[in-house]
Amino acid sequence: MYAISGVSAAQLRVDEHVRDMVTTDRKSKRPDTASQAGCTSDAVVAPDADATAESAHTSFFEDFIEGWRWTLRRHTLLAICVIAALVNFGLNGVFAAVNLQLVSTHVDSVRLGFVNTVMGVGMLIGAVIAARVCERVHMGTGLVVLSVTSLLTLLPMLFSSDYLVILASSLVVGLPIPTINSLLMGFVFAKVPSEMQGRVESASGMLSMIPTLFCSALAGSLLPRIGFGATIGLFLAVLAVNVVIALLMPSIRSLPAADHWDDASL
Repeated sequence: MYAISGVSAAQLRVDEHVRDMVTTDRKSKRPDTASQAGCTSDAVVAPDADATAESAHTSFFEDFIEGWRWTLRRHTLLAICVIAALVNFGLNGVFAAVNLQLVSTHVDSVRLGFVNTVMGVGMLIGAVIAARVCERVHMGTGLVVLSVTSLLTLLPMLFSSDYLVILASSLVVGLPIPTINSLLMGFVFAKVPSEMQGRVESASGMLSMIPTLFCSALAGSLLPRIGFGATIGLFLAVLAVNVVIALLMPSIRSLPAADHWDDASL
């Protein structure tokens, strides 16, 4: 999945364009230390204090805290993390329940493996689509589409645990994932300062993935008690909450296409 996302993100040529614009803007705001000191063009200019400070070694703990502090102050980034966390929790919970259900009904290992294979095929098809549309798709629209699609494509499993139904849902749910991953990765890395990207990625990635840690245990405990349909319904309810959040937050719906990312803010 990450490999597909990376290849898709590479198609966002505007990412470098925006980064160049941001870098140029920062340089234009810095005082010209050479001219202020009366230096000639041949003089050797000492590195600025910011570059020296950034190159200084800091501890892991300091970097970790700084990443969280920076992330928690950006409301749009936090909203994106919440949406990603809910989608990850819902999708992983559904497929944890699917795998356990298929094992409990003695589905052979080959057919069990085909569920992930079919989802991978959907993502490969989606990666081809992403390379063609990700520069034109409004990010807010993409997040809403992902939220709605994730819910609707998995809804048939609420009523049936038939193997073909599971395969069809697995195929379709993978289609929009590469486009959304490309948009999210491109947008965040275009807006986050280069010196903060690793720290912010750590904080936002943790926020997005923490709920997923409990999916398998929750699915395994619920299946024998309330059955397959009700367990799927619980995870679909999480995806439904995500749809409501995506639709009701203007800051999310209004996120622009890639060529206008420099006008948006985190």
